[in-house]
Amino acid sequence: LARLRRLVQRDLDVSEEALWKCFEDCGEITSVRIVRDRKTGIGKGFAYVAFKDRATVKLALQMEGTEVAGRQIRVQKCSKPGE
Repeated sequence: LARLRRLVQRDLDVSEEALWKCFEDCGEITSVRIVRDRKTGIGKGFAYVAFKDRATVKLALQMEGTEVAGRQIRVQKCSKPGE
């Protein structure tokens, strides 16, 4: 599994479905998770998009600056703990 961490603006209201659609042309996605505050349910400003194939991450990184819900996003690759 290849994972991509996708940072978004804190006040951006976006759904998992919108992120899925944004990255679907990069390759097969296995999961999308928006990190949310446990008490309020409001997104903390970042999400994870997991792909089936590691090669897909290179394509996904090219999505840097793409507009989602009217705001530009930042895209970063996840690193393993200790890296």
